[in-house]
Amino acid sequence: MARNYTVEDVESLRSKGGVSYEEAIRLLDKYDGDIASALIELEKSGNLGKTAVNADKISELAAKWWNLGLKNHVLIERKETMLVNLPVVVALLLAVCAPRATLVAAVLLLVFGGRISLQSPGQAQEPQSEPPQSEPPQSDKKDEAAEAKGETPAEEKPSDGFDRITIE
Repeated sequence: MARNYTVEDVESLRSKGGVSYEEAIRLLDKYDGDIASALIELEKSGNLGKTAVNADKISELAAKWWNLGLKNHVLIERKETMLVNLPVVVALLLAVCAPRATLVAAVLLLVFGGRISLQSPGQAQEPQSEPPQSEPPQSDKKDEAAEAKGETPAEEKPSDGFDRITIE
């Protein structure tokens, strides 16, 4: 039996129809390589665009969130003294296992002047790189232009990136 389709046709049907290789080949065999007819059948049956769950994508996403939960920390402080420094994953496990105790402890901590913070790993680091000395930075040029016009130079605002969230 001669096949009237190519591997590219199978890939095209898989990507457009969201079907497996086996299903794509079955449809192309049935319609003698006609991709449009195969897509019409998928559409009529309500299977157009439905894809199977990709285990690799799920495991990658889970690994990404797991690593993010281990890198970020929940800090509990009172009067500038660090009481607890836990990875977010551990703090969430404690909250799930003992929700009432966690809630009571959080309320008591806040009532007695404590602080609960969520800290990202890059907060303590991030050294400021200096611009090359051959040309003054853009902000200096703007400040000089503002002073020449008789205006006060504008101050630059610090980065609004996520470093730390605090509840006091």
